Amino acid sequence: MTFNWKYALFNNVPLIITLIIDIFMVALKVDPIWLMLAFILTWIAWYAYAGRKVYLYHPELNYHHYRRGFTSILIATVATIGLFFLLVELQLIGNIPIFITWLTISNFLVDGFSKFKGVQ
Repeated sequence: MTFNWKYALFNNVPLIITLIIDIFMVALKVDPIWLMLAFILTWIAWYAYAGRKVYLYHPELNYHHYRRGFTSILIATVATIGLFFLLVELQLIGNIPIFITWLTISNFLVDGFSKFKGVQ
């Protein structure tokens, strides 16, 4: 079992950038509308960049060339149950940085333990 850290990091860069933007904009008390606009523009810019530049030269980073194994599915299941616990029991629905951090860490682990099935 290997951990594909390069693939996991590349696929989770938009979430990491979103977390950083959220922390700074909340600290500066920016209107939530601008926060959502910054999120949308970040994701569009990242996937436009990845789709045009990176996937052409590095097809091993394309998510179409990976499949989820048992470990990835187990991590996703535990992360979903943990997320439900965070939202319902601890009532952290209003704390967006914790929510994004949870998604980033769980998605990083799920992507990291995905198996490369080869370039087709």
